[in-house]
Amino acid sequence: MDAPLVPVHQLTTAQRRVLEWIERYETALDEPCPSGFVARRMGLHHSTIQQHITALHRKGWLRSNSSPVSLTTRIPR
Repeated sequence: MDAPLVPVHQLTTAQRRVLEWIERYETALDEPCPSGFVARRMGLHHSTIQQHITALHRKGWLRSNSSPVSLTTRIPR
């Protein structure tokens, strides 16, 4: 069973930034996003990004919590 989607306004700023990078990658390349890409773009350690990915998966935004990741839905604007 999929996790219910937590509203975007309830995500942390860092989680929203991670989602935005994943969405940009998916939009540009039409494929799931490697967590290493997000870590490099945000200038953060891979383990920090993995914590954000795990939280976003738990909150219903990502299909899995392992790399590469993809969004379950587009980010509302």
